Amino acid sequence: MTAAGKRATLVSIIGAAVVYASGGHLVGTSSLLLAGFGAAIGVCLLLVIPLVARTAELRRVNVALARRNRELEAATKAKSRFVANLSHELRNPLNAVIGFAELMQDERLAPLADRQREHLGIIRASGEHLLTLIDEALDMARVEAGHVRLQPQEVEPTAIAAACATSLGRLAAAKTIRVDVDPRPLGTVRLDPARLRQVILNYLSNAIKFTDEGGTVRIGLEHHHGRLLVEVSDTGQGIHPADHHRVFEEFVQLPSRNRTGSGLGLAVTKLIVQAQGGEVGVRSRPGQGSTFSAWLPAPTVATPARSAPELQMPERQPVQRPRRATPSPRPQWELARP
Repeated sequence: MTAAGKRATLVSIIGAAVVYASGGHLVGTSSLLLAGFGAAIGVCLLLVIPLVARTAELRRVNVALARRNRELEAATKAKSRFVANLSHELRNPLNAVIGFAELMQDERLAPLADRQREHLGIIRASGEHLLTLIDEALDMARVEAGHVRLQPQEVEPTAIAAACATSLGRLAAAKTIRVDVDPRPLGTVRLDPARLRQVILNYLSNAIKFTDEGGTVRIGLEHHHGRLLVEVSDTGQGIHPADHHRVFEEFVQLPSRNRTGSGLGLAVTKLIVQAQGGEVGVRSRPGQGSTFSAWLPAPTVATPARSAPELQMPERQPVQRPRRATPSPRPQWELARP
């Protein structure tokens, strides 16, 4: 029987009960009250029955969703462990390949011809690119598995930014890109220097990649109310506003003339910043360059106040009192005997 049929049957039963209780005709105040009471009960039942059925259906759906969430969580952990183990196993032999390529390219093992040196350069560059992809996948697996360990230390953000610009100087020089670093000292703050370096390097390498030859990239740093703002601006191609929310997603590569990479760099940066309680952002328009930002908790390290110099009281010298003169013994006169 359908729900509508059940409701009609219920109404008929309630109406019959009311007529029977009133003796076949509704007469007097008591009969009217009884009829109204019966109608109210019928309306309440009509409302309660669908609500009970809906509640039972929602309960079954919630149980199914909880089971599905547990399955997805287990699958995510298994994927993260697999990627971490695979990345580790690939990283070790790849480091050996890159190391021997460097030795041979520098002619530490034997002299090389120009063509051989060129081929070794290709091997080395390809190995370093593959190593970067493996590191990004490994970082993604660590963050998703919750294995990000933060080691806050007292650091100077400006010095770290300058070191990052120096490490990528060769990459920028290959495209004649100028990299400027905000020289203003911010003082000493407390945060994880390795994670700050990783955020700046990811932003900086991304800016150099998508900036045309002869462009400019700038690293800006500000500190407000216990939070560090890192901004990396470039004069590159820019990003359409509709794609701003997609640039930090995994394996997303926007239409561009340069499609190298795995699309994990910005996604890893977002996860690392969020793991520290920060947030990321982007400001960009096509043809006007881009500015990627990251807010990181970074409390200022208070410089210990110099205590007032302690007054050195001169040691109290004992007072030397003049010694009393020792009285000379009285002369004893010796009487001469006659």
